[in-house]
Amino acid sequence: MKIGRALSAGLLLFGAASNAGAGQTTIGNWIVTTEADRFSEGNTVIALTAQEGGLFAVRCIQNTFSLAISNRATAGELKEGDLFKIKFRADNLPVVDTIGEAINNSVIEVLTTPEMRGELTIAREYALRVTSAAGTTFDSVFKAGFAAKALPPVLRACPQKKDE
Repeated sequence: MKIGRALSAGLLLFGAASNAGAGQTTIGNWIVTTEADRFSEGNTVIALTAQEGGLFAVRCIQNTFSLAISNRATAGELKEGDLFKIKFRADNLPVVDTIGEAINNSVIEVLTTPEMRGELTIAREYALRVTSAAGTTFDSVFKAGFAAKALPPVLRACPQKKDE
């Protein structure tokens, strides 16, 4: 039950709607929400999982694809606009270096690469190492679980651009 409450709270933090117009489905360890955009700028589709004090989201918001993470250790401590160095690793595949930005006091949006996007549905585990400008580092590890079934709606909502 705690995970269910964490996922519901996470959906609010990560930008998913909580109104009656939003569709919500549970697929294994993921909650997937879809909300139609009223201004034709692209729907919002978010897949979210909660594990060991952290939240991990795969998001398509107005045709923009991104990942987002939150960690119990930093929740409420971030400042909007703070920048982070991020190392992303799916299973034992090569580490991908990218960046992240705090979008509120609890959530870091992670810039994705085509490699990361391609690894999301095939991996069994995602590991992220987040380092602040001050040098503070935390690691978050998430089991992919049912990602192969939960993530396709997000990926369809944000098709990969030809120049990626």
